[in-house]
Amino acid sequence: MLGRWAKLAATFLHKRIARMAPGLSVVVAAQEACYTISPCINSLLSQATPSDLQIIIVDGSHDGTAELVTRQFPGLQLIRQSPPCSLPHLLGLGIKEALGDIIAVTEAHCVFPPGWFRAVVTAHRRYPGPVIGGAVEPGPGMRGSDWALYFADYGQFMQPLTPGPASEMTGENVSFKRAALERAQSEGSDFARDGFWKTFFCNMLLQTGHSLVAAPEIVIFYNRRLTTGQIVNRRLTHGRCYGGR
Repeated sequence: MLGRWAKLAATFLHKRIARMAPGLSVVVAAQEACYTISPCINSLLSQATPSDLQIIIVDGSHDGTAELVTRQFPGLQLIRQSPPCSLPHLLGLGIKEALGDIIAVTEAHCVFPPGWFRAVVTAHRRYPGPVIGGAVEPGPGMRGSDWALYFADYGQFMQPLTPGPASEMTGENVSFKRAALERAQSEGSDFARDGFWKTFFCNMLLQTGHSLVAAPEIVIFYNRRLTTGQIVNRRLTHGRCYGGR
């Protein structure tokens, strides 16, 4: 009898939590983002109410980004990590805390135009695939070195973006159905411990017969600024990480 009541209680609690869960969770990884975090968060806050949109900031910066978030956005969910902390590990920690039916990942140097939230939710209703990615457009005021980094990382994701099946997704404007992430974790993946490696996760889905979908109506703007030395170090570090994986 107690077992039956326990099952009923668990079912009730699960349904209640499901009703309370937001439609979309956005995990924002912040690395030295003091100059971009405010416009990033403000552009997300304007998209939907907290009951529909969960925003999780995971910070691994030296430059006071976390303090700025705490001061300007005191009610926002913030996870602080001691730097250096890799981007995949920041994303993995955020995904662990995400409650939405859809989970998007991005970085703090991106700005989200009006309608981004609605476009993501609508695309996931339209397409049954587990992963949907959008376009990345250059933001205003970019310098020569910023353009170089943009074209190297996101040139293939600028408009016009071809809609439909895709072989690769941008890490700045991509979202996942919750079931796909939960399935991977039930099969042994631990994103919080090992990090969330978007490229390898998407490759795994492709190899198991799933599709990736590009939706050009989902657009964000890229505003990252790095020195030439930082760009070279970034490319070297990314290459070593990719090779190591």
